[in-house]
Amino acid sequence: MEETARAAIVAQLGLIAEQIAVDPVWAVRQVETVAEAGLHDWYRAERGEVPGRGSLAAAGRAARGPFASDSDRAFHAHALAANEQLAEAAVHMERLAARDPRADYFQFLASVYERVGRLPEALGAARRGLDANPGSAQLEADRQRIVVALQRARLRSPPAALALWEERGGGAVAALLLGLHLCAGALRRRFASA
Repeated sequence: MEETARAAIVAQLGLIAEQIAVDPVWAVRQVETVAEAGLHDWYRAERGEVPGRGSLAAAGRAARGPFASDSDRAFHAHALAANEQLAEAAVHMERLAARDPRADYFQFLASVYERVGRLPEALGAARRGLDANPGSAQLEADRQRIVVALQRARLRSPPAALALWEERGGGAVAALLLGLHLCAGALRRRFASA
């Protein structure tokens, strides 16, 4: 295995490890995704996957064929994501979700957006999925995990909190006040512990 592939797998496993306490089902699914994307062809053979459908090119041909089904298109989006073409994978899955608002399509979107650090879009995908599939326990778990990740990002990065505040229509003055509040809270915590 190449050093760059090994480093990418280690980084992904680190992110998964951070989330295992929040959502173990998601973590196990992500470990399997990493294994499928990063390991050799023998792994796919062990899993009994259909030969010829494992490559991105084959998935693309199947998705563009005259008799392409939504299943073929979803498989293509998954193949794109496995090859780290996340933006393109999201575009394809957004089209599928617009036509057929299945829970697994929105789970995929939330996961892809989360992987690229677009947490507000990830949360939006989970919420849209819950609106279309109100009883989905997995989407609710995804939504909760993303909310926690957003809260952590806000605490770690006041500029990210400001951007999120402005994005929600708070305006520049409200964003400045929020930033000052975050900074004051951080200073109080720092000097209280000293």
